[in-house]
Amino acid sequence: MLAFIDESGDSGMKLGKDSSSYLFITMVVFENPSESNAAIVRIAEIRQGLGWEKETEFHFNKMSPRFRKTFLQSVVSLNFSYFSIVIDKAKLESDNFRNHPESLYKSACNYLFSNAKHTLRNARVVVDGSGSKQFKKQFCAYLKSRANDWVDGDEKLIRKVQMEDSAKNSLIQLADMVCGAVARSFTDKKDARDYRQIVKRKEAHIQVWPK
Repeated sequence: MLAFIDESGDSGMKLGKDSSSYLFITMVVFENPSESNAAIVRIAEIRQGLGWEKETEFHFNKMSPRFRKTFLQSVVSLNFSYFSIVIDKAKLESDNFRNHPESLYKSACNYLFSNAKHTLRNARVVVDGSGSKQFKKQFCAYLKSRANDWVDGDEKLIRKVQMEDSAKNSLIQLADMVCGAVARSFTDKKDARDYRQIVKRKEAHIQVWPK
């Protein structure tokens, strides 16, 4: 089993200024390598069909509405599911999140993997490696140690956690596109519902926290 994680928004708490109102983290899950390989091939075909260079990255926030829809409509027939955690930062009451923004990521991951614990088994988890390398390293170690607390016996949720550059990994780009679709659905923009609706049938679980 393979899982790919990307995020939208940030952990900052200066709402209305430099920080986003929400933090979104999305995990795209494939049951086996043959399914993930099929996705890699499909994404390469999409890139070729658009006339893009092989190195061009799919990034939701940098793409036009037409290209977003083309991508999502082309991948929705693939065999994957996704989980998302949506943190509404305006409703957070703990000062710990203000003083230690990294704790917000950790809490978000706890919820994300708790919701996916009935699906994940012995998974290799790949996290977008952009951002602070030190934080990502700590984040991956924390993720692996906590996620495996939720399984009894010898069976584990996670076999391995690693960081990879999204520019070199099409499946992290897929997670980016799905995360972007979820994030857009929480805005008041004209196309807010369009993208998430395309991939709705791949949605395993979405949690908004706090309620």
